[in-house]
Amino acid sequence: MLQISVRAAAPSDFQDIERLRVDAYNVRGYCSQSRVTEQCFLENQFALVAEIDGEIVGTMSVTYDRGEIPTDSVFPTETSCVRGLSKKIAYYGSFAVRVGMWRSGTNAIGQALIREAIVRTSAEGADAAIIVVNPRHVLFYQKLGLKEMARQDNMPGIEKAPAVMLAATGEDFKNLLARHEEISRAYDRKNRMRE
Repeated sequence: MLQISVRAAAPSDFQDIERLRVDAYNVRGYCSQSRVTEQCFLENQFALVAEIDGEIVGTMSVTYDRGEIPTDSVFPTETSCVRGLSKKIAYYGSFAVRVGMWRSGTNAIGQALIREAIVRTSAEGADAAIIVVNPRHVLFYQKLGLKEMARQDNMPGIEKAPAVMLAATGEDFKNLLARHEEISRAYDRKNRMRE
């Protein structure tokens, strides 16, 4: 079983994070322009990194809504709806896992990152979450308690990528961590049975 640790990214991680993101998106045929360095110095944003044996194998960013988040340009109506139901929105974005670890590690790495994001944003007063994912990942986030809000055939900034916006507000957001822990336990049991 993989021993994954998650921590806040430091400025010394930015080059590795940028390379990881570009590689992960490009291998899928998407054209992505990473802006890690400038993004992570913003007061309303932070990045997380997942490590195995001290090597960065995954990353995601979190942006708090201060009147503008990435979904405003693509899903303006749906983003406005979430704003109307919440006081502080956390946008979980720029998720990437090292190429070559997708089959063996994506679920575990992704779960570790999303769990830490939920814990941190909840502790910092967020009462809503928004995430934009490829349609093939929708089921994972729906199991956590996020609801599909809208779909787009071509996501700006990630050329050629279809996208689905999901969100959780109110009780659904409060239940994200409990639902995530339940899924993680089931995933761990399944992996132990394989060993």
